[in-house]
Amino acid sequence: MSSTISAVLFDLYKTLADVTINEDKPLFWENISGVLRTWNITFAPDDLRQKFELIRDDERKTHADGFVIESVFRHLLTTPSHIPTHDQIDQFARSFRCASIEQLAIREYTMPLLQSLRTAGCRIALVSNTEALLTLYDLDHLRLPQYFDAVVISSAIGYKKPDAHIFEYALNRLGVTANEAIFVGDNFHEDVEGAIAVGMRAIFVNNGLMPLQDLDSDQMIVAQPQLASLLSSLAVMGIACDAPGGIK
Repeated sequence: MSSTISAVLFDLYKTLADVTINEDKPLFWENISGVLRTWNITFAPDDLRQKFELIRDDERKTHADGFVIESVFRHLLTTPSHIPTHDQIDQFARSFRCASIEQLAIREYTMPLLQSLRTAGCRIALVSNTEALLTLYDLDHLRLPQYFDAVVISSAIGYKKPDAHIFEYALNRLGVTANEAIFVGDNFHEDVEGAIAVGMRAIFVNNGLMPLQDLDSDQMIVAQPQLASLLSSLAVMGIACDAPGGIK
């Protein structure tokens, strides 16, 4: 390799963490209706859901999917006598996300993997195609921000993977060049092909959705969603790090 690898960039969902949300259950809309009542905004649960979906669908006419939720929440919280602040929108978003989550957890290998990279002196970034207001709740709940030198979320900067801009933005935040970094993700098109296109190498976390044959190349390695497989893939690409405490 012509350059020393000094940074690793990660996708979030289905790479480091898994989340299941349910915004269809009646209890969810009852809870959100109750949250809005604390703002002196009154909707019956069914009416609130219809209002939310109407605003969301209208926003999607002028904004790409994944770039609408802040505007949707602003509309919901706006009354003739009150325009919500960003902090108020953030507070509501966290209540909305908390009520919708059925399961949220980091993967078994996530902490030891990130700790190993930290010990090895690597710079670490998170690059996620998500709505920042919702994902920031998840990150705080999982206690992950402390491990990252940069957190880059698509809705916050206006670009989504595989657009080169989001990768370049993250690299600039870390102060490294593309050939000094590896991207780790589970989405072959967005994560792997997007990263390779800007000059990075990539580790494809295969969750069993793609066949393994003929995928390895000079720019990419296929890894299983297991600590040993990920560490060995990083080692092949130039980052030698051991699992903390001998964890396998």
